Amino acid sequence: MTEFMTSAQTALVVVTELLSEQNFSELKGLLSSECLQEVEKNVRAMDTDQRKSLVVAEDDIFVAFPYRTKVHKGETEDKKQRIFFEVTVVFHVYKGYKDSTKQDAWAVFSNAKPELLTVYNCRFIREFTSEVEDQWTINAINLYKMNENPEYMYYRHNK
Repeated sequence: MTEFMTSAQTALVVVTELLSEQNFSELKGLLSSECLQEVEKNVRAMDTDQRKSLVVAEDDIFVAFPYRTKVHKGETEDKKQRIFFEVTVVFHVYKGYKDSTKQDAWAVFSNAKPELLTVYNCRFIREFTSEVEDQWTINAINLYKMNENPEYMYYRHNK
């Protein structure tokens, strides 16, 4: 799980940077097509400051944990079984976390300025059917800014 979480953290950093730049073509393969379509629509509606605030630096992630795992089974047209594994990961992000403190993460969180705190939820999916080569893809992403109402970029996908 450690390797997965490290990769998930890297994915969040890369994806948020690309979103802030509106570089949607580079997100193909990182986000499912359904997720990318919805996220692109929502990001295009944001102003420049909102887009800039999406960026997550690796050092600003102070808590990350898998929240939910799920196995989906389905069938191909020729009745072969397909297996998908989903992991929803929660990231607590504090802008300037590494630079601002050497305290315990929870102490920082409880004393932090709300405008610097964001919670990201990313749902990763991968097919584990035998003889299928697949990679982890984000099929849902949302964020909650602690000083605002939730800004849900996308959080639904049925496979």
